[in-house]
Amino acid sequence: MANTTPTPAGQAKVYNRNVRIAKNAALVQAENYFPVSVTRVVVANGDQIDQSIFIANRPYKVIGVSYSHGTKGTDGGAVTVDVKKCTGVQAPSSGTSVLTSAFNAKGTDEEVQVGTLATNPSTLTLATGNRLALDYTGTKTALLNVTVSVDLLPV
Repeated sequence: MANTTPTPAGQAKVYNRNVRIAKNAALVQAENYFPVSVTRVVVANGDQIDQSIFIANRPYKVIGVSYSHGTKGTDGGAVTVDVKKCTGVQAPSSGTSVLTSAFNAKGTDEEVQVGTLATNPSTLTLATGNRLALDYTGTKTALLNVTVSVDLLPV
């Protein structure tokens, strides 16, 4: 169901509340792709294991990564969560980080941490079949409600 609003130039703005996208489609406007966001929420501490969160069905470029947790880790040592690019049969812990440093899982509860992307363009480019994965380090103890969002641009 679309609603239209006339504009002074005679063009109509269309607001569509029911957009459906086919599995392999990308949103394109004037030959520019719209970014795609992949979000993974891991609620329980026991589910916070190294794991793949996305498999590329076409080439993409990582353009942003953010992280938050509901309850921080309380272990005495460092507790981190990293986002890694994995190729072939690489395990998440063996992948290449798309960030300059991993997220601090002992930071302030509910604070959004925005990652600094790696500087090597090839690290940020995913080929078809490449994966993005979460790599946890340290003893997570009380860590709960982890949310990681990765913004991708089809290339």
